[in-house]
Amino acid sequence: MANRKKRKLASRKVYPIDTGLVNAVRFDFSKEYGRALESLVFIELKRREKELYYHENDGECDFIIKEGRDFKTVIQVTKTLEDTREREVRGLESAMKSHDIEKGLILTENEKQSFDGNIEVMPVWLCY
Repeated sequence: MANRKKRKLASRKVYPIDTGLVNAVRFDFSKEYGRALESLVFIELKRREKELYYHENDGECDFIIKEGRDFKTVIQVTKTLEDTREREVRGLESAMKSHDIEKGLILTENEKQSFDGNIEVMPVWLCY
């Protein structure tokens, strides 16, 4: 199947289970806030026993959730879309197209909006 070559398992990315321990040994937490936010989403999705995949083709998508035999949800995680909107949307749309998913979700620290009719942006604390 061609899509098998396009997707990569989420295990290709490494997420710490204890973000507090990571923060204790990190010198500058503010530079890594987006990565920490992504780790928190990963931990919550795994806690909810979601089958997670990672997409890297024409851009990167942090999470693709598979339910049964189908891919159902695509999620990007970023602190803010202020400087990364184009990159985040490109990765999300690439995953949506590759896996025939109509709507995408971008989780941020505090932003909330909808655009392009099929992408919703919401704060991570509101969703999970």
